[in-house]
Amino acid sequence: MERTREHHIQAALSKTRLFEGCTRNELRIIAHNLTTVEVPAGRTLCHQGSPGRQFFVVVSGTATVTVDDEAISTIGPGGFFGEVALLSGGPRTASVYALTDDTQVLEISGQLLMELARRHPGVASALKTFCRQRLLSNLLSTSALFRPLERGERRELATRFRARDALAGEVVIAEDARGDGLYVILAGEAEVLREGVLAGTLGAGDVFGEMSLLDGMPAVATVRTLRRTSLLRLPPADLLAVLERYPAVRQHLEALRDARA
Repeated sequence: MERTREHHIQAALSKTRLFEGCTRNELRIIAHNLTTVEVPAGRTLCHQGSPGRQFFVVVSGTATVTVDDEAISTIGPGGFFGEVALLSGGPRTASVYALTDDTQVLEISGQLLMELARRHPGVASALKTFCRQRLLSNLLSTSALFRPLERGERRELATRFRARDALAGEVVIAEDARGDGLYVILAGEAEVLREGVLAGTLGAGDVFGEMSLLDGMPAVATVRTLRRTSLLRLPPADLLAVLERYPAVRQHLEALRDARA
């Protein structure tokens, strides 16, 4: 019976895009060290803001992803979630609930997944790719910068940004220096310092750098990451075209600048 169960789990894992490149032995190790969880509709699988120590693969049924109590996507068989918190080292960026009564998930410890990623470059690369795609999808659905736009416009605007990863303690914008772009935080956290004094913190979905770019002046504050942070950067040369094409973006950035002045 136990062997049949493990074979069933290995088959489910092999159909998950993240584990497509794993050997049979690696799949066997994962299957032997995970927990199968069956949950009724409405049961919470993970909470936004809580520590992320597990990774989940959906075997059957459907789960709903919510950010700030707003549903933004669903996950079906072969899908997975939980990688964002594990890779960023921060709290969960979304909540996930079982949508159907037949929802079954495989719960894998973050330690096991990270060890597999260290030994298997394909898994590590896929994790980072899927993580960034999920973060971007969440951002387009929830960020005040993108929400006024139509779905196609959101994606077109997103293509103009460049990805940047910052380590903990890294200065992204320095006070009194010219800004090098408009930034949006995908995941992570940063502090805002004015003359060395803490003026606030920024998290996922927050925008910064607009004051220097809109006014053509040096930055009035330093923005420094508090932990590993994933960012999107819009180069200054592209800002004018964006403002002309998307009046709603201009209005949002101007309102943000005025509120922070």
